[in-house]
Amino acid sequence: MRKYAKLPEDERPIMELSLAENLPPVQGDAHALQSALDNLLTNALKYSTEDNWIGIDVRSVVRKGRTWIEIAVRDRGIGIPADDVGDIFKPFYRAGNAVDKQTRGSGLGLNITQHILEAHGGHITVESVLHKGSTFTMWIPASIDKG
Repeated sequence: MRKYAKLPEDERPIMELSLAENLPPVQGDAHALQSALDNLLTNALKYSTEDNWIGIDVRSVVRKGRTWIEIAVRDRGIGIPADDVGDIFKPFYRAGNAVDKQTRGSGLGLNITQHILEAHGGHITVESVLHKGSTFTMWIPASIDKG
């Protein structure tokens, strides 16, 4: 995970973690999955407002007869314009409000994150409200299906 300790005190994020008990294991490349999560956490901080709040919820869910690990990363940031939501996973795409704010980035992070999850049989979803924040959810199949 990113080393937030190097940030000035007033820029450090406030992280709230909700971690379900008895989560089933996943099988995959730990480094790649960590990279995907790091990207979502970095984006949550980058596009956050002054409070630097990030919520992380981890639980298992059964959908369509399959058990998934759901990792949701939430922020109270600038949000994503509705017109941009469908494009944010495209390589080099940057939402208009990120460009307007001159927020640094290459536009590759979400595309790479999506590819990592798909390589593990998973996927990523996003919900966002402009000026209220965004929730990016990683869906990773459990290696032992309880469904």
